[in-house]
Amino acid sequence: MKFLQNTSNNNSMMLEEIEYKYEYLAHLVDNSMGVEPWLWEFIRRNDEYRSLFRGLNELLPKSPMHFAGPVYSDTDMFLQSEDKQTIRIIWTMREKFGITPNANVKADPVGNYLTKEIPYQGTINEIYVVGFPNPEIPYNRFKSPPVIKGAKPIEKASFNERSVSLRERKPERFKQYCTQIIEKISPSQDLKNTIYIGISRYARKEILRKYLEEIIENFIEPPQDVRLRLEQWRYYLIVFDLRITSDPRMTFGKISGHLSQAYPDNKDVIDEITIQKYFKKCQKLIESEYKKFMYLE
Repeated sequence: MKFLQNTSNNNSMMLEEIEYKYEYLAHLVDNSMGVEPWLWEFIRRNDEYRSLFRGLNELLPKSPMHFAGPVYSDTDMFLQSEDKQTIRIIWTMREKFGITPNANVKADPVGNYLTKEIPYQGTINEIYVVGFPNPEIPYNRFKSPPVIKGAKPIEKASFNERSVSLRERKPERFKQYCTQIIEKISPSQDLKNTIYIGISRYARKEILRKYLEEIIENFIEPPQDVRLRLEQWRYYLIVFDLRITSDPRMTFGKISGHLSQAYPDNKDVIDEITIQKYFKKCQKLIESEYKKFMYLE
């Protein structure tokens, strides 16, 4: 499974190819998109995640899957299988990388996700399709982006009619569903430092904003000192890819030469030492430091 297309043996890459291949990273710099796209870009380059995906690619087609509890709308974290190795991979993807099966993958092109059809026999017999994101796919090519638990400081869920009806008909199953809802809306595994809020759909927005501002003021701790360097991350990833996909390995000086021509407005890429620092910082982010920007603990 190839990651990014290798450069030729003379280590040359057309400037147009660099600009075309990495144009999408410039759009991710927009901070309104949050950190989730960047987390995927780091995670998909992680050797362990790539190995887990390869293993799951071999196991999933022959591993019968079922749901570990009631299913009503979202199916992204309650999968089970008799095959322990398959479950171990799914569990590791979620616990280490925050990657959970995406239940909204039908609109994505073939190959974006490793998919599995899972039948469910409940009030209505249905077949769900869940998917695990392919590390070959950059963030901008997904119709439904990867679900990364821990990427956002807030999650939400609503009870639908089927789940509400259980309250009277099957109270034990309703309690089981409530437990899963709590887990679903927890941004991280750190439950004691998570605030759970119920909001009426009929609330007046101006009053609701007042209550939310009070909660933010009184209960939210100051964030840890972690800076988002989105503009620099863009170049980190380009340098990293050029370095590891060239055969033989492209020198930092040659990478600097390519980037200084492709991005003449960025004076930093002229410096070979800076390029080397970009590579090392990106390597650390890919290996484990992406977790600094997540809510996993």
